[in-house]
Amino acid sequence: MDAALAQVRWDQEIANLRRVASEWGSAEISVDGTTVQIEVPHPEKRLLLQARCDGYPEVPPSYSFLNPDTRREEGADYWPYDDNGAFKTDEAPPWICLPGTREHKNHHGDYVYDPFRDSISSVFLNVLRLSR
Repeated sequence: MDAALAQVRWDQEIANLRRVASEWGSAEISVDGTTVQIEVPHPEKRLLLQARCDGYPEVPPSYSFLNPDTRREEGADYWPYDDNGAFKTDEAPPWICLPGTREHKNHHGDYVYDPFRDSISSVFLNVLRLSR
């Protein structure tokens, strides 16, 4: 993809993510280069979702949950629990099995990634729904 077109897509996606997150009560979104960190509202604990978007939009982002205090990957204690459904917390490292994630693509090679259908904001909404 042309670099200018990729930048336009990135800017649109971040703007859409900010809108969607605001509508769902997420207090914080930070963007540092191609890394996005999103506070995920949860009734029991603080959750911080990270999307590493190197290669976006041609390569799906890699998602993980971080310790919200250190902003580092520190294992399944900082992930929502869903009995190892979409959040594969029994595996090392933990990963998210949802369309639109790099990990899903790596584990389901036949899945065709589409950055419009599998946008960062759509993954965020799916994570939000599943983590409540």
